[in-house]
Amino acid sequence: GNQFNQANTEQMFTILNIMRERVNRKPYKLDAELALESKKALEEFDADPKLVIKKEERLDQWQEKMDSSNPSDSFILVDEELERLLKLGKPIDKGTHGLFVQSMGDVPFIVSNWFVNRFDQQEINDAKDEYIGIAFNKNQVLVLFNQKTVNTSLTTESSDKK
Repeated sequence: GNQFNQANTEQMFTILNIMRERVNRKPYKLDAELALESKKALEEFDADPKLVIKKEERLDQWQEKMDSSNPSDSFILVDEELERLLKLGKPIDKGTHGLFVQSMGDVPFIVSNWFVNRFDQQEINDAKDEYIGIAFNKNQVLVLFNQKTVNTSLTTESSDKK
């Protein structure tokens, strides 16, 4: 349930920031809007996987991994699929990008796997990104990154001062 997600999210956040420290980067800050977008994207994906994975053979692979209890049987989306997944979250800012994995592994396992993959490692090494949103759904995780905090209504700040 939700508690499990909360614990996972906190652990993911902590481990990512330990990794950031190791590569001498500023720690990430959690962004509420990015978290909502990642959650929404995973929920939509769960409701209709074909919105993200269009090719039949990719769907088969995904389903196969879905039914596996082996942690090393992780499934990663290709670029165009990831793009579709991010769109499902209705991102406010087009600079938002993400990392997705479906894995039975625990959080440290997932993060260390990202560090094995050159491209994912590049993502976490990126000095410009400061804000992240993390969502878990079943055995899927989506982390969204942005250089700035993603604010739904920039007008609220000015109206508060009245």
